[in-house]
Amino acid sequence: MTAMSLTLFITLAIGIPIFVGLGLAGWVGLGQAPSSVLAEQMVSTLNSFPLVAVPLFLFMGHLMTQSGIATTIVSFANALLGRFRGGLALSNIGAGVFFAGISGSAVADTTALGAILVPAMKKEGYGGGFAGAVTAASGALGPIIPPSILMVLYGVQSGASIEALFVAGVTPGIAMAVALAVIARLISGRRAYPVHPAIGVGETGRRFLLALPALCLPFIIVAGIVGGVFTVTESAAVAVAYALVLAAASRRCGARDVWRLLHQSGMETAGVLIVIAASAFLAWSLTRSQVPQMTVSLAQQHISSPALMLLVINFLLLVIGMFFAPAAGLIIVTPLLTPVASAYGIDPLQLGVLIVFNLNLGLLTPPVGISLMITARIANTTYGEQVREAMPFFAASLGVLAVLTYWPAFSLALPRALGY
Repeated sequence: MTAMSLTLFITLAIGIPIFVGLGLAGWVGLGQAPSSVLAEQMVSTLNSFPLVAVPLFLFMGHLMTQSGIATTIVSFANALLGRFRGGLALSNIGAGVFFAGISGSAVADTTALGAILVPAMKKEGYGGGFAGAVTAASGALGPIIPPSILMVLYGVQSGASIEALFVAGVTPGIAMAVALAVIARLISGRRAYPVHPAIGVGETGRRFLLALPALCLPFIIVAGIVGGVFTVTESAAVAVAYALVLAAASRRCGARDVWRLLHQSGMETAGVLIVIAASAFLAWSLTRSQVPQMTVSLAQQHISSPALMLLVINFLLLVIGMFFAPAAGLIIVTPLLTPVASAYGIDPLQLGVLIVFNLNLGLLTPPVGISLMITARIANTTYGEQVREAMPFFAASLGVLAVLTYWPAFSLALPRALGY
């Protein structure tokens, strides 16, 4: 176990691609087993029907962004929320909720919304650091509110129902959005950010109709899954077909754009799947060396309380989220945390939402903070300013995390009510 851990952390520390580090760490633990196990484990892991949803959801998100749908969502959110103090900040968060149901990626949400909202907020007198921090925080809603690529990856690795995971993320995602909105409103009031004139009912209705096709998409996905009309993978295919129709209707996405987006989605998918395949080989080596069993035994020797174990899990995930991209962190920790959570009676659905929630918070914290790097560039501010402005939103998210951790019904009530 020590040799595998050292190999993994040394390779990552010197900048070797993560899939290579995972594979080398697994190779160290191979022992006397035949080297063909490497190929067998990688191929068998990727031979998974639910994983087909990954490229489909990525492609769907790119299609919707290319179609200019982010602009219509922002416009509608501004019609609803722009009349309040700090209305553009509230619109930013509202648009983040709507857009989360389209892309399922925090980085994609932050980039798409930031390009529209950060310049608009700066023009209206908002500080660049605040505008970027709000955008980064609202973008973190993407992987929590369904559909979520991270939920798909966790479901594949842990065996948990992906459909149930999607439903379990709804309440925490909405609660996080409310918490972010409260912080944005308080800061806006203290700094006297502008209040915009109320938009009339007629104009609000017009903007709603323009945004309606995009707003329907997450409801089609979730309702179809919950109603048993299609599986998660089939819902991704339906979403792509729907997005293609909207893209054609928008006249902003031609055949060349579709081909470019296909290529982009394929490249992104390859990057995700090679990490999954390498992590499967490492997981096999860890299991062969009885590392999960030793981890459970060690935890039970020193931690008797499930509440304390949850605190340790949260701390571990937050630290990992500071240094790893969410997908990479999830793939590394899931094989180790799943048996530990089971030993302490922690529901796999709650664990999945906890993992996704914690790792997403890493996008708002140094030393990496990918979302803050993106918004710092868009807002033309320093990374340090982005970190300072993001801390109130990070603290609010920690409050939601505490509820999610110690009140299981917060994430489990809705899936249980729907029969999962």
